[in-house]
Amino acid sequence: MAEDDITALLKQAHAGDGDALETVLERVYERLRQLARRQLAGDRHQTLCTTALVHETFMGLVERGQLDFDDRGRFFAYAATAMRNALIDRIRRRGTRDRYAAAVALEDDTGGTDRALDLAALDQAFARLTQVDPRLARVAELRLAAGLSSPEIGAVLGVTDRTVEREWLKARAFLVACLDGA
Repeated sequence: MAEDDITALLKQAHAGDGDALETVLERVYERLRQLARRQLAGDRHQTLCTTALVHETFMGLVERGQLDFDDRGRFFAYAATAMRNALIDRIRRRGTRDRYAAAVALEDDTGGTDRALDLAALDQAFARLTQVDPRLARVAELRLAAGLSSPEIGAVLGVTDRTVEREWLKARAFLVACLDGA
């Protein structure tokens, strides 16, 4: 799947081309399912399945007219954020935020996981990080929610891989401190 093809299809779909919308969904569907599985990982109480989360997110983007992205990396980053927000909204609507909060994994530098986190607590930590440094929050969100690599995050934010790595370390330390204090 060429990046230019996806970008062109997204722009055509944004302009109202139904065939382009169908084609773009076919081409990005499996990657969106991977993002959804990542978002749902570890949540034994979640009633939303991977397919439903993908469809809810994609249809939400279509309904809001949010398909105009400069590249596919930005599209996937935005989709991952929309998925996370949809899950947080579901938790809030359920009214059982603390009891049934989704678990997500905060990766360590080796790619493993070092702790399971309450999604609601993580959302609060992200809100605090956003107040302190919005770009650090964006790096963390792209890394954790979208699963993007440092080069992909660098392309989305217009910074070098090394800058992404430094900012990820800062953001991770901040989030861990917030969660340990929670």
